[in-house]
Amino acid sequence: MTPEIPRLFSSASLRRGPGRALRNATTCGALTLLLLFAGPALAQLGGFPGMTPRRPIGQDWGISPQSATNVRLIDLKKAYSGGIRDLNAGECRSATTKFKFVLDHIKNDPDLHFVAATAQRCMKNFLGATDQYERVLELDENYYPAYRFLGISLLATGHFDESVELFSTLETKRQKCDPKCDEELEGAYAELRKALDYIKDTQEAASPS
Repeated sequence: MTPEIPRLFSSASLRRGPGRALRNATTCGALTLLLLFAGPALAQLGGFPGMTPRRPIGQDWGISPQSATNVRLIDLKKAYSGGIRDLNAGECRSATTKFKFVLDHIKNDPDLHFVAATAQRCMKNFLGATDQYERVLELDENYYPAYRFLGISLLATGHFDESVELFSTLETKRQKCDPKCDEELEGAYAELRKALDYIKDTQEAASPS
């Protein structure tokens, strides 16, 4: 069974091949203009959930209490916790600064990259958010919330076909675990589908009849 593509394309275009349909869609000036205006708004509508780390802060950071860089683990944890508080308070720039400080010393924590990406998205820096969400998935391919927010960040930067490819990846994962899939996988799949359908519906509403 081939992955189910959301209803952004006609059945005829899909019969010609998903790759071709994607290329045709992304070269469409109207779609590009739509993404320019609707994409960032859509990415903000995604909200900023998931601010509770999956593991205790710093559990797998692998830094001694006094590292060779003269940075104490307790200071990194304080910066991380402060960044979470700032993000929940809408202080996006301050949160980004704190997470950057931690990222200068900790490179392999998907939770850290996820909240750093969320802070970038909060600042409407969708390119920066995309880089961080991609890093999350490099570290943990089953970090499903990252698929959702990477997808809408890609839409916000006009990368429509990459977002659809990400959706297809989620669809493939759902087929493997069907009929009982992880709730986070189901949620990421449903929300990214909504985002893609939102783009289609907005495009249709803006098109002359």
